Amino acid sequence: MGQVALESVVQSVNELPSLPQVVLEVMRLTRDPNTSARELNDVICQDQAITANMLRLANSAYYGFPRLIGTVGEAVVLLGFQTVRSIILTAAMGDTLSKEVKAYSLEKGELWKHSIGVATAGRMIAKRTGYKYQDLAYTAGLLHDVGKIVLADYLEKYCSEVMEKVNSDEVSFADAEFEILGIDHAQTGGEVAKKWNFPAEIVEAINFHHTPDLAVQDPKLTAITHVADIMCTGIGIGIGIDGLLYQASGHAVGILELDEKVMEEIVAELIDVFTAEDTTDN
Repeated sequence: MGQVALESVVQSVNELPSLPQVVLEVMRLTRDPNTSARELNDVICQDQAITANMLRLANSAYYGFPRLIGTVGEAVVLLGFQTVRSIILTAAMGDTLSKEVKAYSLEKGELWKHSIGVATAGRMIAKRTGYKYQDLAYTAGLLHDVGKIVLADYLEKYCSEVMEKVNSDEVSFADAEFEILGIDHAQTGGEVAKKWNFPAEIVEAINFHHTPDLAVQDPKLTAITHVADIMCTGIGIGIGIDGLLYQASGHAVGILELDEKVMEEIVAELIDVFTAEDTTDN
């Protein structure tokens, strides 16, 4: 049963559409030191929907910029290439991550809320721990659960078996997924990230965000993604059927050298951001 599901899941990943061309071009340009702000502006403005979503996000509480950003050009100059790359990816993933995911008991918008929460928390943790690639931490957090969208079709049939395994064997939800399906949502997400040509560090962080001790490419990035995920589930940001069925890894906390006081400060900051964003939305 597991092997059949595994082959089917991999096939489903292969059938996913590629990222929008504008996103791919922005990712390429922002990694080229010779790219000008004008070039980046011109590429982004080719897609009106992504442009509109980008400006909405740039002015949201998630980024906390002190003044209104009215144009793509302003965003590029004021926020910088790395942040713009993160915002563009977020804007492009909005529709995909906002879907209802029934098998995981995630109502419409809940996976999106959790994903952007983990992305935001990841950026905060990166900043507080001196991890210099804050945009990677954000991207890994944003995409960490993308595998749920693909795996949901298979989980729906076997969900009762997975939950029975969790309860009887006292294992994590992801471990139970692997036992029943032959693959879990984290591994599935890693396959999605590979298909979309994300860097190996991000693929690894997604793949091992529930098992950070297995990371070798960039253990700190994976640890950041893991802790950010635990923080968001702990304060109730986008919890589904598996939300409270994971424990924080002492290995990950140790790598990041996070003490209780710093973790509490990050959680408080995260709550403030989401409270402000909820107020803005209402």
